[in-house]
Amino acid sequence: MFDIKCTFLGNIGVGKTSIARTYFDNNFEEKHHITLGAAFWNKQIKYKDTNIGLQIWDTAGQERYRSLTPMYIRNSKFVILVYDVTNNDSLEGLTDWLNIIKNNCYNN
Repeated sequence: MFDIKCTFLGNIGVGKTSIARTYFDNNFEEKHHITLGAAFWNKQIKYKDTNIGLQIWDTAGQERYRSLTPMYIRNSKFVILVYDVTNNDSLEGLTDWLNIIKNNCYNN
């Protein structure tokens, strides 16, 4: 068995928590929950003959938590960037999130 860490990034209110909760609980909630710092879920899944520990990290989108992002994305196998199609600012905000990833996940 091995672990895979995935981190969700995006501005506040774009649906990161809704996506993660829907996957883990198989239930979509319309009510908006603000994440403070980060939330974490762990699920054991099986792919072919391999057991995988899937770790999902849901990060806060508020500006005041951005300094914590490098800690949350450390050792992530992949990062999912989320934006709200009805909010152009959230799409433009992906540039900032991409820069955080580039500055903290790649060897220069």
